[in-house]
Amino acid sequence: MRQAHTRRSFIKPHFHNLASSRTALQGFTAEIDREPGHAENAGPYPAMTTQHILLARKDTKQSTRLEWTLNGSRQDHSFPTGNLILNPAGLLTRPQWNQDVDLHILAIDSTHLTSETEFDLSRSPELVPRYGFRDELLTGLLHAITDELRCDHPDALYMETMAAAASQHLLRHYSSHGAPAAEPATRMRGRLPAARLRELHEYMRAHLGRKISLSELAAIAGVSTSHFARIFRQSTGVAPHQRLTAMRLQRSEDLLRGSGLTIAEIAALTGFADQSHLTRLFHQYRGVTPARFRRRP
Repeated sequence: MRQAHTRRSFIKPHFHNLASSRTALQGFTAEIDREPGHAENAGPYPAMTTQHILLARKDTKQSTRLEWTLNGSRQDHSFPTGNLILNPAGLLTRPQWNQDVDLHILAIDSTHLTSETEFDLSRSPELVPRYGFRDELLTGLLHAITDELRCDHPDALYMETMAAAASQHLLRHYSSHGAPAAEPATRMRGRLPAARLRELHEYMRAHLGRKISLSELAAIAGVSTSHFARIFRQSTGVAPHQRLTAMRLQRSEDLLRGSGLTIAEIAALTGFADQSHLTRLFHQYRGVTPARFRRRP
């Protein structure tokens, strides 16, 4: 998922991209970008008409100032590390930093945010623009997503899970709705029925060789994406990406024991990016490399 062919951001074209999920996530784009200082744009960024943008500065002790125009008013404030910006879709603010800054960014498709909400949708939820605010949970979720981008083989299901949690938090605390409808929230405190859980596990096992998205699993469970990770953990004690990884490792172990396939072929069949990806995770969770495991009597 690292940016290999172009250095332009998928979210804001004038940014210099350092790492990107590109189109690997359903409903989201995650990036680490560099925005040049003293740059101001005359018009809205193309992606901002359809995506909500959450961003934070990369951790640094260096002080930074940010100017922006919001509702016709020009503002200029210091922007310490840890502060966040929330730009709802379609909002034009013309930000201007006093120096080059590296930014952690999550872009959420506005249609995806609406379709996954637990709120009463008699009217569409509207996110409220915020500049320079602090929210430790949001910051942690955002950094969990962008830190994953730095891995050699980022886990898309993990990032989608964190992004869905961030989306729900934004709707709950930074939208015009302000609080979820009581009935769905109450309903989601339970667990998945045993039959539905078996169906999910069977689906995961049957499709180990390809990417499985959070939205696919949520559809099988009959809940929204934003609820799925929570109710799956409540039902199993682990997150969806953890269960999927465990299944892939178990299947790899079975093939190492009972087939003549190469390790590279096993990696492809069980959904790992390549042989090195399988080797790294196999060693992490089994304490031995696949090759050494296969040589065991």
